[in-house]
Amino acid sequence: MFEGQTQELRVFDRHGQHVRTIGRQGSGPGEFAQVVGLDWAPDGTLWVVDPGNARISLFDTAGAYLRAHRGLGGMVRLPWPGGFDEHGSFYNYAPDPRATGPGIVLVRYDEHLEPVDTIRLPEEESGEFFEAVTPTGGRVRAGVPFRSLLLWRLTRW
Repeated sequence: MFEGQTQELRVFDRHGQHVRTIGRQGSGPGEFAQVVGLDWAPDGTLWVVDPGNARISLFDTAGAYLRAHRGLGGMVRLPWPGGFDEHGSFYNYAPDPRATGPGIVLVRYDEHLEPVDTIRLPEEESGEFFEAVTPTGGRVRAGVPFRSLLLWRLTRW
């Protein structure tokens, strides 16, 4: 389970007993800033997507930090639409280069985390949202509360 307040990955056994805590808030190796998703790779490594640190951190099954890949930074999409498919390809979101406004695509990556192709995401019918622009040009968007939303998820099945 990932705890967003403390930016820690907490591991529990099948009886619900706490086994270990992995990582903490920060920007060093094995630390987290803004995790949006995680998934198990076919080789058994845990991939943690952290746009706050612009990287994807990899951990072994014992919780040891292995390495990191550069990832998309600053852009948060919840719920996270990425993960691994049944063929072992990894997917993550990215800005849509063809969109005239804000838009994202799902990118399929190879084993070296090089982009292979993209999937355009379903678009919501309603463009209702609140948007705030920070003094430095950053944008924060939020949907209108309590309205229906298009919800989808890439799965292996």
